[in-house]
Amino acid sequence: MLALGIVVGRCKLSEASLDGQLDRGLDALVRAIGGERAAYPEAEKAFARAAGASVVDRYPLFLLELTRAIADGRAPIADPDVRPVIVALAAGDFARAVADLPSIPSGFEGREQLERAVVALARHAAERKKSGD
Repeated sequence: MLALGIVVGRCKLSEASLDGQLDRGLDALVRAIGGERAAYPEAEKAFARAAGASVVDRYPLFLLELTRAIADGRAPIADPDVRPVIVALAAGDFARAVADLPSIPSGFEGREQLERAVVALARHAAERKKSGD
């Protein structure tokens, strides 16, 4: 019974750590997209840690690759149906990126991760704006 408690406790700590790394990475990516280029490595580091902590969730790795592509000035996804979302996202127009999400075809591989990222980035940008940062 004690072993089960330790495993459950460890999973909870790991989950909290993963969420914290994702939040740090999302905040840094919002800052980087907003012009603070020095925040890109911070976002990459947080997403890389989150990817290492997550065995089953592809989302942290998706965020890592998205961050690297935006930092390098290249389109992370070449699909023309997804391009408007990516262009708006890279330009820091998070509201437009959210509004363009319905244009992504339902069969697009990676749709779930992209939608999750766009919504999370929009939320982080709104929180940042609200706090005056």
